[in-house]
Amino acid sequence: TIATNLNIRMVKEESASKVFAYFVNAFLILCSRGIISNEEIKNQDPLKEF
Repeated sequence: TIATNLNIRMVKEESASKVFAYFVNAFLILCSRGIISNEEIKNQDPLKEF
């Protein structure tokens, strides 16, 4: 039973790391396309006016 619990835990950690890697890759793709950086620049413009 201990071995099966370890296997289940490892599978859960692997799936969680895959989901995390997927979101990191999606974030990097958005950054490379300039979508996120453009949004940050738009948000900073009002601060530069003051």
